[in-house]
Amino acid sequence: MANQISNYSLVFIVLTLIITGSIKVKGSCSQALGACGPLGDCDGRCKAQHSGGQGSCDLNLCTCYYNCGPPNPPSPKICNAGLGLCSFRCNDDCCNSKCASKYYKAVGMCNTIGTSNLCTCQYVCR
Repeated sequence: MANQISNYSLVFIVLTLIITGSIKVKGSCSQALGACGPLGDCDGRCKAQHSGGQGSCDLNLCTCYYNCGPPNPPSPKICNAGLGLCSFRCNDDCCNSKCASKYYKAVGMCNTIGTSNLCTCQYVCR
């Protein structure tokens, strides 16, 4: 009975590692690499995939532990707005100044759309 439970536990652990594949937590990652193989093989396979990695055998399952760094932050969402017409008095520089004073991290430019020359802004949405 105890032997059956340990076999089920081993199967559960192996399936969990296979399903998750690579686990990332605060810059430390791990990856299941299958059976351990001959002595030193697990560590060698780990180092071949991840420089500075450390291979570890547990229950004949090779797991590679390595530093994966922090995840990249998501890119900011960009919004667009119109601030009226551009003219000789208010050209690209004026349009850019109006956008920068009204929106966060904004860039303004004059764009001809049809027969109208419009001041358009691109800025980081909040």
